[in-house]
Amino acid sequence: MKILTTVKKVVDVELTIHVEDGAIVEDGLQYVMNAWDENAVEATVQLK
Repeated sequence: MKILTTVKKVVDVELTIHVEDGAIVEDGLQYVMNAWDENAVEATVQLK
């Protein structure tokens, strides 16, 4: 059985986001897997 689980990376919510001239400064941003997607991956692994 083949299972596909899609995930999305989002900006780490524990970081401080800096805004300059009305735009987010992307330098130094760290991305993590969406918490809901972590649950989906775990459920997928358990199915196998």
